Amino acid sequence: MYRFTTKLLSLLLTLFIASTIIFKIENMLVPHLFNMLLFIVFLLLMLIKKETIYESNPIINAYFLFVLIALSGSFWSIVPVETRGKSLQLFFILLNLIFVYNIINKYNLQKAFLNGILLAAFVNYIVLVGIIEPSYDTYYRVGTLRAQGTLGNANSLAIFMIISMFASIVYLYKDKEISRPFFYYQYFNIISSMYVIFLTVSKKGILLGSVFFILYLFISLRKVKNIFRITLMVVIGIVSIIYFVDINDLISSYDNIIKRFTALSAGLESNDRFGSTAQRKYFIETGWVYFTDKPLFGYGTGGFAAMEGTYAHNNYIEVMVNTGIIGLLTYYSMHIYLIYKSFKLPKSDLKYILMFFMLTITVMDIAVVSYYSKFDILVLLFVSIL
Repeated sequence: MYRFTTKLLSLLLTLFIASTIIFKIENMLVPHLFNMLLFIVFLLLMLIKKETIYESNPIINAYFLFVLIALSGSFWSIVPVETRGKSLQLFFILLNLIFVYNIINKYNLQKAFLNGILLAAFVNYIVLVGIIEPSYDTYYRVGTLRAQGTLGNANSLAIFMIISMFASIVYLYKDKEISRPFFYYQYFNIISSMYVIFLTVSKKGILLGSVFFILYLFISLRKVKNIFRITLMVVIGIVSIIYFVDINDLISSYDNIIKRFTALSAGLESNDRFGSTAQRKYFIETGWVYFTDKPLFGYGTGGFAAMEGTYAHNNYIEVMVNTGIIGLLTYYSMHIYLIYKSFKLPKSDLKYILMFFMLTITVMDIAVVSYYSKFDILVLLFVSIL
């Protein structure tokens, strides 16, 4: 009975994590369904075994404080209804953190979490090469053709693929019982993730993903046995790309990357909001003005969007304007804690991988708003368990 329920929880956790990425655009009922099933099975198991359900950790505690700050903002918010709605969303993410942490800890289900990431990455591969054709566009044009996969956003897809690389690296370093085919699949996933990152044409994703990939290669190639494995998987990856991918699309993506990086300096020097770089620069400058007017507690969650008509495309600005310096420090205390803890680990290859991964995730928040993304917060929780 114990083995059956553990396997059931493992399966549900994998499907829940994967579904938060696979069904990001459509059929959001699916991840909610897996979410409920996961919690119901876990609660029933705890009742049958008469065990304590709740244990906490620093990430849960920090996010709990952040939720309280966001909720209290409804008293001075310029959009109190929106603030209460967003705070409720954050509260449900907090419940997810509590349940998922206890499920992973009590039943040692780190692999199930990683498998969910790898499954979602695999679905994005077959979607982007056209094996599966969803009802929505997997590419979109903003001056250039950019892959957005199942996430509906190119920068979000780039970040997810960096997380996918990280999942494979963790498997390679920590799991000594992994099957041989699945072991080699991790190399394929790392290479495929880099390929998709280039398809997103995300400037920050390409820069940080490439550095993360090179760091991993530098660490791995110090061992002779890894040279053959990585060389073999590079060859398989190239052959797969040639077989499944339209070369014209690949050339187009390359041209788009050059155009976006060439336009970067022009966007930084621009005083209007034309282009993604100029728009983000405008949001940073405008957000800073808003912040200086209400630096302590901000305008309430949803305040920036109410004033500008859209979100900030930058998590630092979004959190800073909406919850003030108090909310900003509380939220990023999770990142600071994880960077510090990874720095304090005994010297090992995985230590440097963890440190750079956390730095990458922290820097990428310049490009996306992540504080109410269930998956992104769960990834922070998983790193804390590692």
